[in-house]
Amino acid sequence: MSILSRMRGMFPFGKKKEQVNNAYISNADRSKPYAIEVEKSDICRAILDCNATRFAKGQVLHVRKDSGNRIVEIKRNSPYTKLFIKPNPFMSSFDLLYALSWQLDLSNYAIGYIDWDLDTLQPRGVYPIAASNGFTVVLLSDGSYGIKFRSDLDLEEHVVRVSDVFMLRKQYKGIGLVTADNMVVQDTLSIQASIDESIVDSSGTTNRVHGLLKQKKAMLSDEDAKKAQEDFIARIQDASKNGGIVVLDSMEDFHSLSLNQWSADADQMNSVQRRLYTYFRTPQSVVDGTANEQTIQNYYDGLIEPRWMQMGQALTQLLFTRKEQDFGNQMIVAGGEAYGASWQTKLKILDSTVQTGELTVNERRELLGYSPIEGGDERLTSLNYTHADKLDKYQGTGDDNNEE
Repeated sequence: MSILSRMRGMFPFGKKKEQVNNAYISNADRSKPYAIEVEKSDICRAILDCNATRFAKGQVLHVRKDSGNRIVEIKRNSPYTKLFIKPNPFMSSFDLLYALSWQLDLSNYAIGYIDWDLDTLQPRGVYPIAASNGFTVVLLSDGSYGIKFRSDLDLEEHVVRVSDVFMLRKQYKGIGLVTADNMVVQDTLSIQASIDESIVDSSGTTNRVHGLLKQKKAMLSDEDAKKAQEDFIARIQDASKNGGIVVLDSMEDFHSLSLNQWSADADQMNSVQRRLYTYFRTPQSVVDGTANEQTIQNYYDGLIEPRWMQMGQALTQLLFTRKEQDFGNQMIVAGGEAYGASWQTKLKILDSTVQTGELTVNERRELLGYSPIEGGDERLTSLNYTHADKLDKYQGTGDDNNEE
């Protein structure tokens, strides 16, 4: 962003607020009913937690790339990299990324903003805006646009400039600022809620009704049937205290009931669950931790990495001017160790890179889950490798040697 835009950036809570002229757009409350239903569903919450946990394992970094889009420098001391180590007084980096991913799945968009220090013109905080609270795009007094929202931190309304806002979106059709709502899955959520309710009801019946008592007498009146029932229950209670044997006379017959509350809805339950896993593009095996290596890799390639890329691009546009971007400055979100790779795969990676020096000692230790060591950021490589164009000199067979 430009210096002027930074100087006109949003004031932190408790200071001067932006002056609003009139409302411009007000359409961000559309997903609330869906959001409520999702957060009531244990399956949906498990899916959202799975996606958010893995997304939050990414590391936000300021890097410099060359014209070929290759990283030539990781700026770990950059204020932009440090910003995401402790993004605000209330959240860790993990918390921030987790919240953004949760909001993205919950409402099909996630939104956050940068709080700028107007004295140093450096960012001092990153905050998410709860999508479930909704927001309104407003026209500010200087002719620019702002985002008006209700903060969960102080329960008051605030306005931040659009130039200080970043947004992640799913299913975005390019119409308007926010994406389409998620009501297409509302029927599936309603079916699941009905199934859950029926299971609870049938479970209660199963636990309370244990059998049928048949009287081999002539048609009994309601009063006589009730009396016979009470007498039988009394005998069962007495038997539970005195030997455990219930005596029946020749005119009585008892049939034990074994009700299975799951069987009636099993196929329907599985169908509904598959639809939810498919809608959120998250395999059930990834959620319950039984996925194989290829499934996990496909999941990262198809869901997590695109979100990292989306966030990196959004932050790059927000934090750097066009000229700074031309010099290769970018924000990226990078994964740590080889995502979900098996021990066999990790050992193959270590074995194939031991002589070529692609990984530092600490990177190799990180792959195994070990803590870094002092001096472990050095790259070690074998002396058996050299540049291809220097092979003759390395072997002592170059032109210089022949002339001697």
